Amino acid sequence: EELAVAQLARLTEALHTADHNCTLLKRRIEESEEQFAEAQALLEELPAKEQQLSALSAQVEAMTVELDRVPALEQQVAELTTRLEEIPEKEKQVSSLTAQLEEIPEKEKQVSSLTAQ
Repeated sequence: EELAVAQLARLTEALHTADHNCTLLKRRIEESEEQFAEAQALLEELPAKEQQLSALSAQVEAMTVELDRVPALEQQVAELTTRLEEIPEKEKQVSSLTAQLEEIPEKEKQVSSLTAQ
């Protein structure tokens, strides 16, 4: 009888241990199923992400082309800046030539007067 009680105690302990192990396994299975579902969702997003990456890559390529144009644009800006800086001197020249043009009728009169003499 004692032997049977001891065996029963061992079997009961083994049953509790097995039950605990089953509970742990169920949790691990649930976690694995959740991880699998997450992985599956990520896989489903992959084509859209690849399209986004492709679009971004095209944008980067376009921006690179624009950046390659920067030195030429900087050169154009430098040339235009130089031309803008020359404007005040050109305006002075135009003003001087305009004054000379305005003097022509008076000089023509003087020439005409001298010629008549």
